Amino acid sequence: MFSFGLNGFSDFLIFALIFVGIIVGYYYRQLKIQQESRLEFAEKNVLVVTAHPDDECMFFCPTILNLRRCSTSHLLCLSTGNYYKQGKIRRQELVSSCGILGIPSNHVTLVDHSSLPDDPQVEWNTKLVGRIIADHIKINRIEVVLTFDSYGVSGHTNHIAIYKALKRLNDEGLLESIAIYTLSSTNLLRKYISLLDLPLSAYSKHMFLSSPQQIVLAQKAMHAHRSQLVWFRKLYILFSRFMIINTLEELT
Repeated sequence: MFSFGLNGFSDFLIFALIFVGIIVGYYYRQLKIQQESRLEFAEKNVLVVTAHPDDECMFFCPTILNLRRCSTSHLLCLSTGNYYKQGKIRRQELVSSCGILGIPSNHVTLVDHSSLPDDPQVEWNTKLVGRIIADHIKINRIEVVLTFDSYGVSGHTNHIAIYKALKRLNDEGLLESIAIYTLSSTNLLRKYISLLDLPLSAYSKHMFLSSPQQIVLAQKAMHAHRSQLVWFRKLYILFSRFMIINTLEELT
């Protein structure tokens, strides 16, 4: 029985090595395809709209890091992240994180509004959110907006409010010349299988995949948010597919 178990383990190990080799090979093939293709947002003014400091690196790193080679990126963060009374600290952490991701400080705007607290129990006023975003688009001559989808990756009400605000603006025809893309949420399993999600994500029309060097930058950006590095965030850095893969859907 011992011999059978040992042979079984050997077979499993061989299978695991072959499987990992296939995934890694597929990863580098997808990277090559991405590098050779012209990015949809090339030479555009792109605005990433988030709800809290650290959203930019927790969820949007692959997109932001790929856009830096051909587009001008801006970030609009709609709260100071003051849920635990750390707003001042998190403001500085956001600027540091964006610097690592290639977004200069003069392209980073953090909103501190009493009606937009960092609180999952508070429903943000979508008219107010929409007005802030629309003004920012006009002032900075934004051509493309990226934000959360209707689930907001984690189901956070603040994330969802941004989607609702942009959808409202779009439905009312107030953003006719602006392309809006939302970050596709996934189920819990896919969210935490890291690179193993690539074969499923590759079917998306708009996928951004981070190179090994970009993955390191994403991790550095996350570590810039030192006040937020509790144990489960460290696990998130290691296992979340959003640290490596983004898929987007156009809001029409």
